[in-house]
Amino acid sequence: MYFIEQASPHEVAKAFGFTPRAVTSLVSDFKKALQQDQADDSLFFIRKKKGRPVSKSQPAMVQRVVAFRKKNHSVEDIKISLDAMGEPISERSIQNILKAEGFAR
Repeated sequence: MYFIEQASPHEVAKAFGFTPRAVTSLVSDFKKALQQDQADDSLFFIRKKKGRPVSKSQPAMVQRVVAFRKKNHSVEDIKISLDAMGEPISERSIQNILKAEGFAR
């Protein structure tokens, strides 16, 4: 509407439920992406990945959980130890890691 119909930011904002500032911000981001040759499908269509994002520290966390389990620590003990180390993790996450690594409940 802004580019094709030459509508003002106020008109676009009113038509689509945005604030005029949001429209100008979107236009600015769009123009910037065009100038940087980033005008691919992701500019118009956002592809969402299903599920939770994978944590970057996950491999290290898996190693720590497995190391504690090999010392016969319970899930609760592992959680307490990791919390004390400043690496909070839920008991459910610990259970999932142990299950994926082949440990018995």
